Amino acid sequence: KKVKEAFNRVSYAAYSVWVEIAASKLRSSLQSELLGDPTLKITAPHRGWEETVISAGDGEATDGDADGFEMKLSLPAVPSPYVIAYIFSACREIHRIGSHTLEVGILRQFADQMALDVLDVYGALVDVFTPEDLRPPIPASEKGVLQLLFDVRFLLDVLCGASGTAISRTDELKVRATELEDALQSNLDPIDWATYEPYLWSNEQRYYQRCAVLFGALVQLRRLHVGTPGKLAASSETNTLNVVPTVPRFGYLPITTPSTTSKADTAGANKNKFANGGFKTNGGVAQDPVL
Repeated sequence: KKVKEAFNRVSYAAYSVWVEIAASKLRSSLQSELLGDPTLKITAPHRGWEETVISAGDGEATDGDADGFEMKLSLPAVPSPYVIAYIFSACREIHRIGSHTLEVGILRQFADQMALDVLDVYGALVDVFTPEDLRPPIPASEKGVLQLLFDVRFLLDVLCGASGTAISRTDELKVRATELEDALQSNLDPIDWATYEPYLWSNEQRYYQRCAVLFGALVQLRRLHVGTPGKLAASSETNTLNVVPTVPRFGYLPITTPSTTSKADTAGANKNKFANGGFKTNGGVAQDPVL
């Protein structure tokens, strides 16, 4: 037993070096992509956003004749491309180093380090440690802030398997994640955010469900949003089926439709042909039936 414990300590120490190096490379890539992301300042909806229609039939109306109203919201439905690349690169590194042969504790240690890196990178962008009244505005439009909120929540959901580490570290991650989201939300109008919030988190949960298998190396540590349906609407811009070009339909065969007149003439000829019980007549005299 003592020998096994000694080997485990050596194994964890060796893998700790890998965790530090791999997480550092991934962090550098995420940080450079985030700071150089030009879409954070765009005021129009980005690619991958979906339009959500909010209907109300409770008697409130926008004018005197309507019984209700509809409001359309454009909200993020997928993370930023570099966020997906960050998680996918981490899963690829896990498969490179041993995949299913790795101890769960090592995977949790890797997810823990990645979660801390995410909080550090986005916290530096928001300047989360500065008091709110002294905090400068972040270099992002309202659309950019919504995308940042989506990205942060998705990253922390995928990396939530790190909660299997020490309780003190788990509490630290939760507190820092809450502070980061609050700092981002402070850049939005409170009334607008109250409208956006449930639909934004719903989009994030659906995307998490759709990519759970792709990012299974990290999601397996702790699966979230199990009861959330991940099915997309047929008209959704993020539905991959819409990327496939429409197959042209084949033309109809060159067969003319028989006219009604020819049908009537044929029916009359057959009636005269088989008169008198199917015998032909010649001047009123019955002849042998035509075989």
